Amino acid sequence: FPDKRGLAAGMSLMGLGGGAILATPVIDGLLTKNFQAPTQLDETALAVASNTISVNEKGQSFIDLSQIDTLSNTTTMTETGLAQIAKLDVTDLISSGFSSKVMSSLIDGGTYLVGSGSTGAAATMLTVGGAYLGIILTSSMFTKLPHPDFNPMPEKKEDEASVVQKEEKNMTVEECMKSPQFWCMWLAFGALSSTGMGCISTAKTMMSEVFGGSLPLIVTSSFASTYVMAISASNLAGRLGWGYVSDKVGQFPTYALFGFTGCALYAFIPFYVANVVESPTMAPLALFYGSTLFLFSYFGGGFSVMPSYEAKLFGAKNVGAIHGRMMTACALSGFVGPMIVTRCRESKYKKSIYELSEHVNPETFMNEFGASISDLPQLIENKVVTINKLMQVIPAELNIQDP
Repeated sequence: FPDKRGLAAGMSLMGLGGGAILATPVIDGLLTKNFQAPTQLDETALAVASNTISVNEKGQSFIDLSQIDTLSNTTTMTETGLAQIAKLDVTDLISSGFSSKVMSSLIDGGTYLVGSGSTGAAATMLTVGGAYLGIILTSSMFTKLPHPDFNPMPEKKEDEASVVQKEEKNMTVEECMKSPQFWCMWLAFGALSSTGMGCISTAKTMMSEVFGGSLPLIVTSSFASTYVMAISASNLAGRLGWGYVSDKVGQFPTYALFGFTGCALYAFIPFYVANVVESPTMAPLALFYGSTLFLFSYFGGGFSVMPSYEAKLFGAKNVGAIHGRMMTACALSGFVGPMIVTRCRESKYKKSIYELSEHVNPETFMNEFGASISDLPQLIENKVVTINKLMQVIPAELNIQDP
């Protein structure tokens, strides 16, 4: 489709974003169906057998199973010896994306056996993988080449003919990779993909943890799932829409738009997060929602615009091989983008825990976590101490804000 390269690329690529719209509710349903609740322990029996509970140097709690019973009268212990136990924090599960239906089968603050039950992820992925394999094999049987006489441009206008004439000056892959234009495009494509990958890796978590904590009646688990579907829809729309726009205004102006407005949208996200924590209103949520959807559309649009951009600069003859080299930037961004965001988030998370621990009485800390504050680095690493758990032991009269 030489006259509509961007639109054609967008149409062929939009399945990557559109598929998630259909897959999200299916996967959520399978996860809920395959979920098995962990074994809950009887709190009364735990209190009686409290002297058998031991805490290792990592702050993990263990108990002798032969001394206790489960909460259910119909369930008996089939194992003996030491087993790890942990108190359930519903807030942590909500931020991890568990559905409200799953949450209803668990008790906040209850004590459960670590390693019992199942998240249902393995069975769900096996089911989805089998379905994907069947769809791909079936689809391959219907893929055919066009008729040899097919010509999308039977009558070329003078301006279209001149464009095609210019595109006939094809560069080899070696010549392309020696040109500065290729590496400038590689860096631009990598930066765009890195921001998209980084945003995708944290958007749902940020929506659940930050906005869910500040606006719990609005940002529920179903709201977060709908947000994931909206992400897929914007990705799909970006692949199709921005490809069409690039055919009209050109590839360079389209990528310039991605760069200038994308940087601005990304820079304002931390302000929306800070604002909703200080003043829980709908405005920061709406701005965050809209900004991230625009960013995801840019992410999708970058993939549909790039092949036509390469054909325009380097010629259409070797664009397949050239695009393969260009996609190495996307492969690298899948590692770099999430890593940068995760490292920044972990650094801020640990800093917040250290600041909150200064407001906790050392004796209270020891009673709650079975270790002293000096062991905080190891307790954080083993996820024994979290922000949610610290907020529960900080005196309410201090009015400390949840970071």
